[in-house]
Parts: sequence; C-alpha cells; structure tokens
Amino acid sequence: MITIPAHLREGLIAHAQREAPRECCGILAGLDSAVDTVYLCRNVAPAPDREYLVDARDQREAFQSIVDIGRDLLGFYHSHPAASPALSLSDRAHAYYHDVAIVIVSLATDPPEITIHELAPA
Repeated sequence: MITIPAHLREGLIAHAQREAPRECCGILAGLDSAVDTVYLCRNVAPAPDREYLVDARDQREAFQSIVDIGRDLLGFYHSHPAASPALSLSDRAHAYYHDVAIVIVSLATDPPEITIHELAPA
C-alpha cells in the first residue's frame, strides 16, 4: 500500500477543488511506496464532469521526469466531485496499470475523503 504525506494529500484535495465540477487527474511517484512527487495533469476526457483521461503529453512528460529523478511510478489519482471515493465501472475499465495504485479524492463529503485502491496484477 502506498503512503501519501499530509501535505501532498492537501495538494490533491486543492487540485480537486480547483477543477470541480470537472474531475481532476494526475500521477504519483516516489520511492519504496512513499509518494513524494505529484504531477498534475490535464483531464481530456470527452465528459470530464464524470470521467477522466490523462492528457497523453502530460503523461509522457511525467513518466520521463520520473525516470530522470530516479523515482518509481506509484499511482494515478483523480477526483469524484460529487460521488463517493469508490472505484466506478469506468475507473476499473480504464485501469491499464494494475501494479500501481488508483487514488480517488471525493469532494462529496466534508471534509473531502481520499481512498487508495490497489488492483491485483493482470
């Protein structure tokens, strides 16, 4: 299970709040399951108010940076502006990296809730 320090959790929540009612998205990196780097990405999904799709250029740049700074890809995150932090059918269908976490920031509760989901390798 990955760990996300409080200051980075606050940053994820702030990103979600700035993007609402659109879903925000991004990439998490670090070492030994501890997140220390967050890449905010653009959501280019056709219906960004209910799904997310990380911009391909943002993803390439983040992946290159992760290699350059000697970190590991630990997960992807996105928000659910008006829904629980449970994995949706769409989230599961688009989880292409089964060896990393999916982190969901839900703004449906006060305070916002963050859940970490880890899928079994494919």
